[in-house]
Amino acid sequence: MYEKKTERLHLRVRPSCKTKLENMAKRAGISLSKTMEQLVEESPIREMPPLDYFRLLNELRHIGTNINQIAYVANLKNEIYHKEYAENWTNLRQLVLDIQRSVALR
Repeated sequence: MYEKKTERLHLRVRPSCKTKLENMAKRAGISLSKTMEQLVEESPIREMPPLDYFRLLNELRHIGTNINQIAYVANLKNEIYHKEYAENWTNLRQLVLDIQRSVALR
């Protein structure tokens, strides 16, 4: 359940500590406030993946869409090799999951 932010917290830190917190927030692509919340909640703060990661996933999604369109036409013509299609589709989905996991483990 979402809890509305109603409390303010003012604190003093060393300049080096502030710099570290700001760098953590920047690398993760989140606000300083969110960074502090995640630290308090002991949630991992992960760096935002590079832009190429998102481009790669987008291309893989397009490939998956194309595979589905080809399968649709092949089914209409009754010219599909179900076993090979299923294997290739499974391999593509596994590749996407592997890429996502590798980025999540950073």
